[in-house]
Amino acid sequence: MPRLNLAGLLARVGASGREALGGRLGGRWASREHRSEAPSGDGGPLPASPDDPVISVIDCGTGLIKALVVEPDRSVPASTAVKVRGIGVIAMPDPPTPGADIDRRAFMDAVESALRAAEDVAGVVPRRTFLAVPGAHVVVTQGEASVARLATHVPVSDDEVLEVMVRAQGAALERARTLVAADRGEIPNLETVIAALFALTIDGRRVTRASGLTGARIGASLAVAATEASTVSDLRTLATYLDLELVGLLAVPAALGAALRSGIPDAGAIVIDIGAGATTVAIVGPSGTEVAMAFPIGVGMLADHVASVTGLTHREARQAVWPALAPDGPPRADVRRPLRDASRALATAWLDALEVRLADVRRGRTLPRAIWICGGGALLTDIRAALDGRAWSTSLFDGSPTVSALSVSDLADLSMDASAPSTIPDAILAPTLALGVAAVHGQAASAQDGPNALVRRLHLA
Repeated sequence: MPRLNLAGLLARVGASGREALGGRLGGRWASREHRSEAPSGDGGPLPASPDDPVISVIDCGTGLIKALVVEPDRSVPASTAVKVRGIGVIAMPDPPTPGADIDRRAFMDAVESALRAAEDVAGVVPRRTFLAVPGAHVVVTQGEASVARLATHVPVSDDEVLEVMVRAQGAALERARTLVAADRGEIPNLETVIAALFALTIDGRRVTRASGLTGARIGASLAVAATEASTVSDLRTLATYLDLELVGLLAVPAALGAALRSGIPDAGAIVIDIGAGATTVAIVGPSGTEVAMAFPIGVGMLADHVASVTGLTHREARQAVWPALAPDGPPRADVRRPLRDASRALATAWLDALEVRLADVRRGRTLPRAIWICGGGALLTDIRAALDGRAWSTSLFDGSPTVSALSVSDLADLSMDASAPSTIPDAILAPTLALGVAAVHGQAASAQDGPNALVRRLHLA
């Protein structure tokens, strides 16, 4: 692949992308000069052209930073499939001392490294980027609203449909504030990240499109994934620091609901994402994620415990714990006993917290019995054994749940480029890949969206 100079690169990007890409490519291209001396003569990935639909997605978890390069799969005409062209995964930097904050520069460098790794595999630097809101900071709720019409014989207008959708969004956000306030004792300032329209009705009848029909009452049901305004500000700061053209925000709980829809039973399913720092519980129906909340227990606590009882540094403890999550090796001999004890204790505390959270999100109904688990905790045998052996309250389930680990093959509309596969286990990678599907399908909040802009775009879609 011929290598252009920086001026040629920026000319190819075009004026609209120079401000976002120019600084990043300027800094990155200098570092690639040394790599270009390799025998292959490959100077690295080129920036995407202005009309190239390829995009990058960055998912900063507590334990791992994951980056994707994705695009619509153009090999299948009129398809909604998404192609994954590159994957980059970097461990989250360790804090300088236990309990301290991670160094800001080290974190930014790790994000950049993950993104570079994905771009190197893909052979292209996307012009547009989506950032994921960490699952621990997301709440998903469903809202309903209806509006009575005086002139029942007059066709419903677009403005009337938009009004009832905005009211349903307001109801969902108010429900989200109530749930979060019950946990924290305060009402947060929440912003919508993703909105999904579940139903439109005219006089109680579901319709595909309400505009142009007649009736006495319009109704709407939609779900929103929301996060605090401060989290949105932090993600925009990250994009600015990395000179990224941020065009949207995503949320794993909502993205999973969208990516799993074709495989969801009619009764729905529970998706439990057990990350390093928190666990997110989502109830997913045929239309998408209906409700989701997190609780602050994750598998990162294993490394914390091992470090405290063995004298290992946090980095050493994490490296010792990781093989316990992977299927191809036992942990180090000197940490097996503390790791075993910590894993069992974690599973017990985690399961108790899960039952409390399930009671919070069930909204007075019996929960679906199909359960998918994902994230690093899905690989812990004690977590799986605890789920399988739990005697659940009959107020939650009307029978024994069926538990299975989420696989990449469970995601709809996804294809993998031959050069993209990762050695990261499916249960950890699948939630991030769901973000890629959501980004390509446009299920994200624009960086410039106002409070109701996402709902307006849903209505016009």
